[in-house]
Amino acid sequence: MSRACSTSPARGATSLVVAVLSLSTLARGAGHLPADGSDEALPCRPTIACTAYIAPPGDVELEMGYLFRRLEHGSPQHTTPFLLKLSIATWVQLQVSSNGYTVTNSPPLSHYFDDVAVGAKLHAIDQYNYFPSLSFSVLLNLPTPPQRGYARGYDGLLTAYITEKFGRFEVDLNVGVNIWRTALSIVVQPWAAFAMSYGLPRSFVVMVETYYFADAQPVVGRDGGTLFALSYTPRSWIVFDTGVDAGWFSSERSVSAFVGATLIVGNLWAPKRRPQ
Repeated sequence: MSRACSTSPARGATSLVVAVLSLSTLARGAGHLPADGSDEALPCRPTIACTAYIAPPGDVELEMGYLFRRLEHGSPQHTTPFLLKLSIATWVQLQVSSNGYTVTNSPPLSHYFDDVAVGAKLHAIDQYNYFPSLSFSVLLNLPTPPQRGYARGYDGLLTAYITEKFGRFEVDLNVGVNIWRTALSIVVQPWAAFAMSYGLPRSFVVMVETYYFADAQPVVGRDGGTLFALSYTPRSWIVFDTGVDAGWFSSERSVSAFVGATLIVGNLWAPKRRPQ
């Protein structure tokens, strides 16, 4: 995300990364795998709320999409987000993500490749009876080279994921903190997202989600909205999704729309599983 901040490393964010990674000594559980033994794609982007599960060890999972936003004063913005994931073990997954190439068609025109976030997602607990599945992730935003309309900076992202499944019905709650590094201080932005999805016949899933980001001036303002999405899974290893997002605060943006795909592109070391 473009923002006004310095190029100095965010020492507070880095310390937080180290602290959360130390929780790995407590992590347990297993990656999510269907009963038939096949790989299963687990989408996270371009929606906000993500499942607490991770793919089995060795799986390389790629998410990519296109996101359109109508910003304040009617200015359109186009982004191409992606998320690359590699499950190292049943309890840890490495992640690399970005909003990708971003273009804002408002004077002055801006176009740039946005920050790249790197880090890990730790799967702590599997769902057991009525106790939900639980995971944590910690990412460090790294700036890309100077570009038109882009402000460089180092930021930290910390998220907790809670997932509960009831047959075809799934509930996902994500709560997190964005740690923005500015030229003068560190700005903390708490946020939360709550999603409910239901599996339909013929491999379709419908989802509704609400989310809210607290005000974090002078970096970014408050944000929130309600998102409606539909996904289709022709095979267990690939998922297509599309949706619209109505913003709550017209001063930030009015509406967004997205399309995306999530797929298992391969497995680096585990025994090959039968694709479905």
